Amino acid sequence: HHKKKNWCQIGVKTEKITISKEIRYCKPLILKGLQKNNKNISTHLLTWLIMNAILRVEQ
Repeated sequence: HHKKKNWCQIGVKTEKITISKEIRYCKPLILKGLQKNNKNISTHLLTWLIMNAILRVEQ
């Protein structure tokens, strides 16, 4: 989980276009990993990831 998370966060540190691209690639990975668990957790984590990326871009 940590490897995937760090890999996703790499895109967050770069420009907007790359971030949207990274989120698009990370989204299926996150959903795949968490679909086995609760779907609410998956949705919550994905929302947090996107919001976190947006907030970092705006800074």
